[in-house]
Amino acid sequence: EELLAGLRQARARGAFVFPMHEPDGYPAANDMVIQAAAASEGLLVPFCRVNPHDDAAAEAKRAIEAGARGIKLHPRAEQFTLDHPAVRELAALAHERSLPILIHAGRGIPALGLHAVELAGDFPDARLILAHAGICDLSWIWRVAPDHPNLLFDTAWWMPADMLTLFSLVPPGQILFASDAPY
Repeated sequence: EELLAGLRQARARGAFVFPMHEPDGYPAANDMVIQAAAASEGLLVPFCRVNPHDDAAAEAKRAIEAGARGIKLHPRAEQFTLDHPAVRELAALAHERSLPILIHAGRGIPALGLHAVELAGDFPDARLILAHAGICDLSWIWRVAPDHPNLLFDTAWWMPADMLTLFSLVPPGQILFASDAPY
């Protein structure tokens, strides 16, 4: 209710939403997000969250059939890298259905840019969004970003120098506004 009130006050057209970290699995949390989005008069756009270690493709397909419109991955929370076989399966699913995959790409994780670029090249109809300005690899990935228009970067970050770097080096059409609310 608080998020919806804030979106209405800001006259926002919508917001992507997804479950927080759920150590016991995501099906129930995905269902809750999908139900909340269905009741939001179109303001909330549900993403399902999956763990590549727990039959991620099956849960993503189930959640997408139930109304999810994207996939959320968090390599640090679920302790995986983007070369995990399940991630490739999820990218193929996203490619097949022209869906976005939002990937945590902030500090404190191993570099993931090389695998993100490979996935973007192999699955051009999947939109890979590197959250937090893709700062885990921003020092180099900006150079290849123009060659992969389906590789996107969001602005959910707090460090002005990183944001200036993002805006200076990444093509503007590949930058998405994000707030990372409630953080």
